[in-house]
Amino acid sequence: WWAELMRKEGIPAIEKLTQFWSSHFTSEFTVDEGYIPPQLLYRQNKLIRESRLGNFKQFAKDITLDGAMLVYLGGTLNTKKSPNENYGRELMELYTCGLGQYSEGDVKEAARVLTGWRVGRFNDEPKPNGDYATYFSPPDHDAGSKQVLGMSIVARDTDTNTEYLVKTEEINKLVDIIFEIRADAIAQFISRKIYRYFVYSSPSGTDENVIEQMATLFKQNNFQIRPLIATLLKSAHFFDEANIGVQIKTPVEYVVGFARQLSKAFVTDAGTSMASMEQTLMDPPNVSGWEGYHRWISTKTYPNRRQFAAALVSAMTNQELIDLAKQFPDYTDADKLTAALEAFFLPKPVIASRHKYYLEEALLQKQPVYEWQGMLNDGTSAARGIKAVLMAFIKAPDFHLC
Repeated sequence: WWAELMRKEGIPAIEKLTQFWSSHFTSEFTVDEGYIPPQLLYRQNKLIRESRLGNFKQFAKDITLDGAMLVYLGGTLNTKKSPNENYGRELMELYTCGLGQYSEGDVKEAARVLTGWRVGRFNDEPKPNGDYATYFSPPDHDAGSKQVLGMSIVARDTDTNTEYLVKTEEINKLVDIIFEIRADAIAQFISRKIYRYFVYSSPSGTDENVIEQMATLFKQNNFQIRPLIATLLKSAHFFDEANIGVQIKTPVEYVVGFARQLSKAFVTDAGTSMASMEQTLMDPPNVSGWEGYHRWISTKTYPNRRQFAAALVSAMTNQELIDLAKQFPDYTDADKLTAALEAFFLPKPVIASRHKYYLEEALLQKQPVYEWQGMLNDGTSAARGIKAVLMAFIKAPDFHLC
């Protein structure tokens, strides 16, 4: 359902941003010997959609008590007698400020803050807030005082050990402390991660000056996400020729993007196709998410990429192929149509000899250029030529770049 939603989305960057946050605040469907209930992952995806362009600090607060996150990182097992440090560590290391910005003592104290939260998953479990909703178990919460990053969270008595007060005075306070003490680190960490996702994944290709500007903007806007994303995607740097065609398409981008370009519904299960390319929506390989970059292309995944794309093109009818060509103003001019298809499906202009091959060998099927109008009138021969161009694109290395 998510892949289909991506295919139909009017503004592709919105769904790409949803996927970014899903791979940032990670939760694996299959974890340890079991799985996270799909209902919880759906609710988490809904939260991500509601928060993707909002305030990042509030996002961090909300995801902390998200049911899927609580189950995934052991939050439902976190008690005052046996604190679970998983989420407290990842909240700082992977989700906000990064390595080197906290101590082991901070992790232990954060774990104490996070004790006592549960999720109503099964029929034999309490569900005070409804099915699959997060709730608070006072006996399991460590009500003592805590100190995180040098700042204190006061102790509480039985009367104040309630769901509302612990959420507002401990959970929210924990996140507030991290954002207050490590504001610069958070701004840098998130800006760099967004840059690598939208511009260039290579660590050596990161423009530190741009990262610094992004981080400053993020802080100045009190960690509002929308201004940060809007500024980056409208910047001259984003559209710089040096940043075009350098990023390997993720399996999600490859599968959804090609289907969108063709205006063609998936002919194979999109989720299965992505999985064959080593990316499964809502099921990253580990808490760090997908490594990406060069890892997307291997002797295993490359044939599967080509197979998916070829199947999609092969399933196109003659009329669909002709309609694809007709979306370009000069489709009756074979040379201009070939150039338009190159610009639409490939990230950068091709060299003359390659253009000549796509035009003469593929589109025209070795016929003289003046025969193109006749091929269009025939329909079948034009569709055959357009399909040949697409099949030739699929074999090109730069077809996998964006």
